[in-house]
Amino acid sequence: MEKLKSGISRHAYYQQWAERRADKLDRKNFILRWEIGALKADHKDEVEQLQQENQQLRDQVDDLREHIDQLAEMIPDEPKENPEEDLMEYQDDEGELTEGSIIDGEYFLGLQIARFPEEISLSQTKYIYDILADTGLQTAKSATSHLPQGVKFSRDAGSPLSDPEPYRHLVGGLLYIGFTRPDIAHGVQQLTQFLQHPCDTH
Repeated sequence: MEKLKSGISRHAYYQQWAERRADKLDRKNFILRWEIGALKADHKDEVEQLQQENQQLRDQVDDLREHIDQLAEMIPDEPKENPEEDLMEYQDDEGELTEGSIIDGEYFLGLQIARFPEEISLSQTKYIYDILADTGLQTAKSATSHLPQGVKFSRDAGSPLSDPEPYRHLVGGLLYIGFTRPDIAHGVQQLTQFLQHPCDTH
């Protein structure tokens, strides 16, 4: 029960952090809308590009808020004696989860659930491996730190990516992993600064 209470308080902290990130993205969205309005009509291509980026930023904010809401629904306000009852109340688009799916270690929302006599274990290991597979980094060696000390990124470093969507998808996945792996939060936060114009060095 103590582990569940600890998990709930950690979840509350991560939810507040994610909400602050969503608010920050909203502010970036406002600035981007202001930039669009400030451009002259003879910069049609730039206006269209900014409008596309604005929509992508809005979609990312919506996705982040949706993830927050889904996770919040899974955590009870007050722990029950049988914590898996709270998970049973969660419903996704396909319908209500069954008791068997939780007992069998179902994988949903990027989480693996394992039930033990005294606790429930949530893991994002498969989700992390899926991201590594998507990026072709399954055989990469692990680093001792997420970012080398003193590394500074800038908006103009490197060549702009021809298709920034995979970068944005990867950063979104890393943000989601941060709910259970807060140790990567700083490195991921650095990467989120370049969602509008990612370069190959990012």
